[in-house]
Amino acid sequence: MVADEVRSLAQRTQLSTENIHAIVERLVSDSAKSAEAIQRCRERAEENYQSSQLVEAMFEQIADALEQLNDISDALSLSTNAQVERSESISQQIQQVSDWHQETWEGVERNLEVVEELKSRFVGLQQALIRFNV
Repeated sequence: MVADEVRSLAQRTQLSTENIHAIVERLVSDSAKSAEAIQRCRERAEENYQSSQLVEAMFEQIADALEQLNDISDALSLSTNAQVERSESISQQIQQVSDWHQETWEGVERNLEVVEELKSRFVGLQQALIRFNV
């Protein structure tokens, strides 16, 4: 009976050893898979870091471009304001020339009236002179 128990114990020990061996193999396999997964995560993290560096560089380029656009916009604004001031000055000068033209035209009309009046008086004087000579 002791031999049966020893045999039975040996079989259970053998079975337990096989189970432990299977568990150890699964643990080793799972550890290897975990190590591979960690390595892939590490590689992805490196790729993501490099991508984030590229994105950061792009954002810096965009910020520089926006700053340049702001500078150009400021320069255009100053230029536009200067052109508006010149346009207003030219408009005032045109209005002044128009006013002078109007005044000159009115002076010409008055002079024409005076010339007509003088012409009429001259004709009257001429007729009086003819009558006086006759």
